[in-house]
Amino acid sequence: MAALLAVLSWVSLPLPFSPVPLTLQTLGVLLTGALLGPRYGVLATAVYLLLGFVGVPVFHGGTGGPGILFGPTGGFLWGFLPAAFIIGWFARSAAADRYGQAGPRGARGIIVMATGLVLASVAIYLVGLPWLSAVTGLGARETIVVGLLPYLPGDLLKAGAAFLLIRSLQPVMTPARFSASLGR
Repeated sequence: MAALLAVLSWVSLPLPFSPVPLTLQTLGVLLTGALLGPRYGVLATAVYLLLGFVGVPVFHGGTGGPGILFGPTGGFLWGFLPAAFIIGWFARSAAADRYGQAGPRGARGIIVMATGLVLASVAIYLVGLPWLSAVTGLGARETIVVGLLPYLPGDLLKAGAAFLLIRSLQPVMTPARFSASLGR
């Protein structure tokens, strides 16, 4: 999954008005957490960040090194850790079939999974936006304009794609395999 994160980060579109490029990294984090669960999802994400820290070109546009992790985009990258945990926890809850539903495919499971995807995406912003502001010296309004608003439509699409991919994988995974992939 760390390799998947790296590949998805190479799909990068710089924006002329922002130091934060558009990437598919968020999709990778959502899939990593949901498919591996909170513990292994965070571990795979940490491996990805560690690889980038030591200079392996796994970050946006094939970059790497501590300068990326501690630069303007660093907060978003660090936000991947709580995001992976959050979606992993919600995916495990959706799969638990606690309410007599059909696990993650039942109505309650769908709501739980969708909630987890949204909250995981919010977690990335909660770490990334203050970091962006602190590193660049931008005020709150400017930070929202260059670090949040342009990315919301894409992040909604990535969350929707993650939801569909996760749901499409459910029929091919036996309950035992799914539970094992969630770190149980």
